[in-house]
Amino acid sequence: MEPAEKMQGRMDSPLTSKGIQQAKALSERLQDVPIQRIYSSPSRRAVHTAEIIRGKRPISIHKHEDLYEMHLGHWEGQTLSQLEKTDPDSYKRFWSDPAQYRPAEGETYQEIQQRVLRFLSYLKCNHPDDNILIVTHAVVLKVLLAHLEQREWKRLWDKPFIPGGSLTIVEVQGEQATIQLYADSLPPHN
Repeated sequence: MEPAEKMQGRMDSPLTSKGIQQAKALSERLQDVPIQRIYSSPSRRAVHTAEIIRGKRPISIHKHEDLYEMHLGHWEGQTLSQLEKTDPDSYKRFWSDPAQYRPAEGETYQEIQQRVLRFLSYLKCNHPDDNILIVTHAVVLKVLLAHLEQREWKRLWDKPFIPGGSLTIVEVQGEQATIQLYADSLPPHN
């Protein structure tokens, strides 16, 4: 994240023009990929992204609460530099010691992991052979991938970074999940 960026969290905002461009690029990239199901965070920006990626496919978009972005409480809408000054201890734990991050309001990383793993279990039980498109948010995806990699909490924010509009592919066969592609972004169109 760049220092001037805001902590969005669950603030329900429209998709930006950059986000629309990224979703269109993903739609083009995935146009020949067979997709049986689409799940999205209920957030307006995520659903809009899913709609653009879906294109003309005759598939419903299923909103799922477990895919919401991290609830950041009073941090939502504040810049990183503001938070570093006003809440330095929590800010430091958020980035460098996620296992110890305990917000006054909002979610812990462990709570996100519980709901993401619940969703993954739901998919395995209900759609074991489907090719599924999931539209979610950076923290949710980072927590899921860290779990699949068995990455320590202290290393959660190690690279690679997950930019908006990136593509991650996870192949699940039985109980085995393999990350095939991690946060791959297309270069912007000029």
